[in-house]
Parts: sequence; C-alpha cells; structure tokens
Amino acid sequence: MKKIAAIALAGVTAMGVATVQADTFVGLVAGSHSADLQTPSGLKGTNNSFDNIIKNDGLYGIRVGQQNDGYRFYATYDNASNSYRQYKMRQENLTVSLDKTFDVGTGGTQLFAGATTGITKLTHESKDMRRDNDLGYAMGLQAGVVQKLSSNFSVEGGYRYMRHNAKVDVKEHGGDKLGSSKLKSSDTWFLSANYHF
Repeated sequence: MKKIAAIALAGVTAMGVATVQADTFVGLVAGSHSADLQTPSGLKGTNNSFDNIIKNDGLYGIRVGQQNDGYRFYATYDNASNSYRQYKMRQENLTVSLDKTFDVGTGGTQLFAGATTGITKLTHESKDMRRDNDLGYAMGLQAGVVQKLSSNFSVEGGYRYMRHNAKVDVKEHGGDKLGSSKLKSSDTWFLSANYHF
C-alpha cells in the first residue's frame, strides 16, 4: 500500500511542478467499460463466469487537470458496476495521468498518448453474499483525440487499458467460501467533455 501511495503522490507532485503557464480544465467522463475478473475456483465449470459481470457497461467519472504546450496532467475518479445473475461487482479508480499531445492541422485538433497510475477499489456486493472489498494498483496506457470547440470547451474520445491486482472473497452468508475473484485488467472506450478556465 505504501508503494501505491508513493506512486499517486509522485503523480500529483508532477502535476504541480509542470503546471506553470498552463490552462486548468475540469471534465465529465463517460464510457463503455469491461473488467477481466477471475472466476472463483468454487464456481469454475458452471455458467457463472465473472467475466460477464462488468462487460461493455457504463463507466462515469470526473477529472481535473492542467494543460500546457505539448502535455497535459490530470487526476480522475471513475467507477463502473453491474450485476450478472446474482453476482454484483463495483470497480472504482482514482488515478493520475500524463499525456503527450500532438497538434493536427490548425483546427484545434490534437492527438494524445500517455500513461496512467493510481489506485483501484474492487467491491463484491452480491445479494445474499458477504460483502468484501480490496484496494490494489492501477497502471495503464491511453490514447485518443481532443477537439477544441472554443477557448473554454473541448471534447475528446479515446481508449484506456489498465492492469490491476485487487482481489475480493466470494462467500455465501453462513456458507463456505467459493473462492476469490481477482481484477486482472480493464479496458475502456471513453468520451469526455471538458471546461477550460
């Protein structure tokens, strides 16, 4: 956990150092999100694949950051949750990101590519089962395109892939433990609307 905190702190520090003469922005994020969840050993061989719990489901979040010539730095909170049969999972991410931006023509269009690091919280909250949660790391890459609409507004679309290690126990109330489910990776296609000031 100390390593995760150190990574997050380093990212926030980098944001602060590199924000000289940069514009600040806040944004709302929405996307299609899938989580690669390991099926507990006690459910293998059944139709209860945990890969189907969060699969192409909605992700929503908020971000704040700063952008200067050639780079942007931002912190994001987002979450996705869904149910499959009687099982329900929630994934929450608190991350910091650094993107390199590239101007395309003169119409306010930019391409971006960068890296993300932070913390993921995985929560198992299935009906008639014991609730469990765990914190783990989040590390990944993203790329996409930003379109400036005016001096104060921009929109963007992109793709992000992250690796994780959060793990929760799956156990019925008063029953045996069915095993654990580890969040191995996640991927998101996202859109964001940003306000600059």
